[in-house]
Amino acid sequence: MNRAGHAGVGQHADMGTVRLDAAAVRALADSILDDAARLHEIHWPTMGSDALAGSSVSAATKCSVAEDRLADVVAHLRTWASAVGVSVAAIEQAEMDHDDRLGGSP
Repeated sequence: MNRAGHAGVGQHADMGTVRLDAAAVRALADSILDDAARLHEIHWPTMGSDALAGSSVSAATKCSVAEDRLADVVAHLRTWASAVGVSVAAIEQAEMDHDDRLGGSP
């Protein structure tokens, strides 16, 4: 992490230029994808409705609400990581284009 507390992004003294550490940002996105995969593997216990016969909760045979919410979290994490990958690639391309036009290194 840099002084601003952000992984992969740092501000340099030269004209306030902000630089992106693409490898650090990609590593963060990969870590998020790994976490999403682990979350996706969580299986909530289920119970047959006959196990609670006569109980007011006998109709609640599984934690579908929790499973649905977890599936949403996993989907959003994967979407975020994908967007980060596309963004990093676009920034790198813009830096290369800038370098080509100005003849210097970013």
